Order: sequence, then C-alpha cells, then structure tokens
Amino acid sequence: MLGWFSPEVRAAMACHGALSEAGWELQDGLERAYHVLFGTAEKKKKNPTALLVIMSFHHTMGLTMVVPMNLFFPSLYWYHEAIFLLQSAAFFTLLLQQCAFTLDVGTKGGFRKMQLSVVTVFSLMVYSRALRYGFVVYNIVAFLYAEGGTVMFVGSCVATLLMSLLNALFVFDVAGKLVKFLTMSIRKDAQPAVLRAASSELLVATTGIHGMRQLTRARHDWAKLRGAFALGVLKPQRAQGKSGSLLGSSASEALTKKED
Repeated sequence: MLGWFSPEVRAAMACHGALSEAGWELQDGLERAYHVLFGTAEKKKKNPTALLVIMSFHHTMGLTMVVPMNLFFPSLYWYHEAIFLLQSAAFFTLLLQQCAFTLDVGTKGGFRKMQLSVVTVFSLMVYSRALRYGFVVYNIVAFLYAEGGTVMFVGSCVATLLMSLLNALFVFDVAGKLVKFLTMSIRKDAQPAVLRAASSELLVATTGIHGMRQLTRARHDWAKLRGAFALGVLKPQRAQGKSGSLLGSSASEALTKKED
C-alpha cells in the first residue's frame, strides 16, 4: 500500500480483498455446478467441459489458500502483492477493454488508440501474470516451506501450479490477439464488426470471461427497441391511419407487457 497506512490496516485491506475474491469464486463455482446438474439445456451449453476445467484452475488458489493465509500469515508482504497483481490485472484489462469499445475504429486515430490499448493490455498481462507473478509466488512458496508446515506448502504448490498454467494460457492467448491487432490494416480490417469481434476475443483472453452473462441476439435487439421507445424515438403512429394506429398500439402494448 505504498506505506500510506499502518501495517494493521494494510493487512486488513489485503485480506478483505482476497476474501472478496474467494467469495465470488465460491458462488461462481456453486452457480456453475447447479447449472450443470439441474440447469436447462441452454445453461449446460454455456458451461462446456473445457470452460469448467479452466475455471477450476482459476478458483483453486482462492478457495484453498485465502482463508489459511488470512488466519496464519495475514501480514506477509508477498501475499499482499500476489493479491494486488492478480486482481489489478483483471481490473485494468477490463477497464481498458471497456474504453476500447467506445473508440471509433473506422478512423485512423481510433484505430491507433485501439492498438495502443491492446499493447498496454499485453504488457500488463506479461508483467502481472508471468514475470512478477513468478517471482512473488516463488517467495510465498519458499516462505511456506520454511514456516507454513507440510499441508500449506503442498497446497500452495498445487494451487500455484494450476494458476501458473492458467496464466500461461492467458498470456499466450493475448499474445496471439496482439499479433492479430498489430497486423490489421485500417483499410482492409478495421470495419466495426471485425474490430468488435476481435476486441471481444481479447476480453476473453485477458479475463477468462466467456459470455455467461452476455445477452443473446434476440435480447440485445429487444433491449435496443425498449431503449428507443423509452427515449421517444419510437412512438405510436395513431395519426397515420388505421394500419398505423394498429401497428403503434401493438408495439406499445408489447413493450408495456414486456416491461411488466
């Protein structure tokens, strides 16, 4: 925390951040398990085996190490930095991706900003999930080997191995997306649809978000229609004759029923 707070406050904030992550991972794992065991065919389709394996790799470290570390070694510096690296990587890459979605990639300036965003995301991923991550987890494992006992040491080795495999997957995937963006031509490849698809792929590569909560095409179109109606862009056209009145009334009634 850059020395801004007392050691006690720093430890409490770091432990709280780690516990929040573990809590989210617990509910995500339970939710996915419920969808696989009791969900509809659509829910099961959104949880393929490969995705479940990836998410299990991701959740193992938080679910097995956070509570023991919070109880026995809450003031360990390397533990705090590991929390910051993993959570800040997700935060900043998501932030940059959302900013990139607002760019006009049909212009030269917007396209260059998109490429700069991709380079920044790649740099953050390499540093936080490969270079610095390796150094930090080595110090954690070495500390647990000396002070934590056999159970915590073995557990940390397993969790670190799984997270390292996942991080390697993220880094290699985002490297491929980096090459894809940097080799794009604004004349040939910078159509909005192409860039949106590539940017969405990059979001998956950097965060592991695979669309569990993305809208379907039908819901996306319906949301746009509701927004246009709410803003007054679409109005019942009662003054254009019987057919127009019926059309306007039907649209209005449909929207009202959907709202209810």
